[in-house]
Amino acid sequence: MDETFKLGIYRHYKGKFYRAHFVARHSETLDEMVVYETLYENDLSKFWTRPLKDFTNEVEYEGRIVPHYEYIGEVENKMVKQPAIIDGAEMTALVKLMSILQLSKEMPLTGYLPSGIKLSETATLAEHHYTAALNAILLGEKIVRAGGNLDVNKLVRMVMVHDLGELFGGDIAGPLNRKYPDLREYKDKIAERAIDLLGGYLGEEKSKFREWYEEFEHGATDEAIVGKIMDQMDHQFFLEHHNAQTRYFVGDEDYRDKFTTEHVFGLFEKICDPATKRVVADFLSAFKTDLYKKGFKSASLLME
Repeated sequence: MDETFKLGIYRHYKGKFYRAHFVARHSETLDEMVVYETLYENDLSKFWTRPLKDFTNEVEYEGRIVPHYEYIGEVENKMVKQPAIIDGAEMTALVKLMSILQLSKEMPLTGYLPSGIKLSETATLAEHHYTAALNAILLGEKIVRAGGNLDVNKLVRMVMVHDLGELFGGDIAGPLNRKYPDLREYKDKIAERAIDLLGGYLGEEKSKFREWYEEFEHGATDEAIVGKIMDQMDHQFFLEHHNAQTRYFVGDEDYRDKFTTEHVFGLFEKICDPATKRVVADFLSAFKTDLYKKGFKSASLLME
């Protein structure tokens, strides 16, 4: 047997995948034969044999000399997903979606207005998504480093997608949502339709787009809980940046303590993974101790 031949996953030059299980000899010719398995749906047979030389030679394909079978390596999954063919219509739809998403740079977070933030000062949907997602990455990496069981990739995707339901109609202020629960139902319906509309440009990825939105809004996974915390914490950092405590929340009308206690600081209790819960609790504690209600003092922070 050729000692350089590796068992494992191979890709045929036309794109399909196979697993080479072992090398045997033909009972009459004594030629070395590879016993291999098709890693795609095949009605005829799952297992086949082919001369070893076919796995190690090269062929001409589309004007180039390429390996007949290219060694990919060993993977845990038995089935290997075949590469999809992305046609022109699918790419055109993606370009249209990217163009529509530019609206996120124009859509103000109108939910800030009852807090006293002026329209000229409020953030846009895109600005909120950027800082919330970046903060989720930074905290997520701390959680993973501390041994937390958290899918940071999914966390960031959910944070980036969840507010896109506000792309066409803007936000409804939180106090109004909580005072009139039926209004929240209408808001959710509008958001769901917007997510479906946007996801419709994604073809096969549409279901994933909706899944990220649904898990963030209604899921109980640690990723969903941490995502909600990072979404709300971005608003808290924004209010500190605008020194909202001294400018707007004066005297008995200050609602912020009640809101942050019930809808932000207490959310970490719902986290299941102990390491994740511990890191998030430490993060919230640091915010409450070092930044909450202290206003934004960029010069002093930079000069520390």
